[in-house]
Amino acid sequence: MLLPRLELLIGGFVFVLLIGLGPALNLVSRRQPTRILLACCMAPLVGLVELGIVLYPLVYADHPLNSIAVPAADVLLLLSAILVGVTVRTDRGVLLALIERKRAMFVTVLLTAICAAFVLFALTLPLIVSNLEYGLWQSSPWDATNYMLTAWHAQHLLWSYGANPAHYQDLLNINPALATIMAWFPHDRPVSAIALGWFSTVLGVPVYYAYYPYKLLSLFCSFWVTLAVCSLIGIRGWQRYMSAIVIAIGFWGVFIVDIDASSQLNAIPLSLLFLFAWLQLELSPAQTQKIVGSFGREHVLFALSFAGLIGYYPEFIVLLSAALIGYYAFQILHRPAFWRVTLNRVLTLGAGS
Repeated sequence: MLLPRLELLIGGFVFVLLIGLGPALNLVSRRQPTRILLACCMAPLVGLVELGIVLYPLVYADHPLNSIAVPAADVLLLLSAILVGVTVRTDRGVLLALIERKRAMFVTVLLTAICAAFVLFALTLPLIVSNLEYGLWQSSPWDATNYMLTAWHAQHLLWSYGANPAHYQDLLNINPALATIMAWFPHDRPVSAIALGWFSTVLGVPVYYAYYPYKLLSLFCSFWVTLAVCSLIGIRGWQRYMSAIVIAIGFWGVFIVDIDASSQLNAIPLSLLFLFAWLQLELSPAQTQKIVGSFGREHVLFALSFAGLIGYYPEFIVLLSAALIGYYAFQILHRPAFWRVTLNRVLTLGAGS
């Protein structure tokens, strides 16, 4: 049972990596000397955000995932390939500089690969010592079942069909298990379940079999985006790798896996992506000009990461907004002219919303 699910986890990671690689390469600040490596670390999360932004309105407009999952993936992969080509043409000097640093790059890649393999082994270890039942859910079969059934509905049925009480009896005839979700799922936050349905569809496995690898995907992505955040704030050496490992396989992430809170699990790497985007924006020298109308790639990534959090786990926005309000209010109190930068950030977040 281990190998097929391990392949699903790796396959899903490669899919979102390739989807997000092109956009990520064009959203990391050009002032970052290691922007190519940073973009590679963030690409899986950017791909996950793209999927949420693209798939949710399509499913909501009555296009089941069985008919749009593969075409949507093809379009996003094509867009990513085009953007990668643009980067190769415009950042040829950066790529050549990386190639010239062969020894340093080899050591970095080797250490990263070893740590990533360790994280992957630790995440899939329960599959070695357990069975299919453990892979379905741990402590919260209610949440797990709801995510899987919502994903199944998004795969096979029109979204508006399940949202109409007149069709409830038909839904029970199609799939009696839908009785547990049909009264409320159209009004819930379905992006995580829709992404699960996409994951299941493109990899050609049932939803229940894709569910556990899909949960682990968020934690594996957390490892990579933590490396990017650490690099941005100057954490080097073994501390950077230990931070990434702790985030990926530490208590909190594994605990959320066990309670089957998939949307909250998505929020762990997405909040780190938001942190990277915010730090990149605040540390950019261009922002010292305090010009309200200056928007660049840093603003796009900031808005995109905020949109991802709203889609996958909107509850987190309350705490995040309170933190940002407190930070910018403190800055304005000490530097009144800072209101221009604050307005710049508010406009950016409004674009993401």
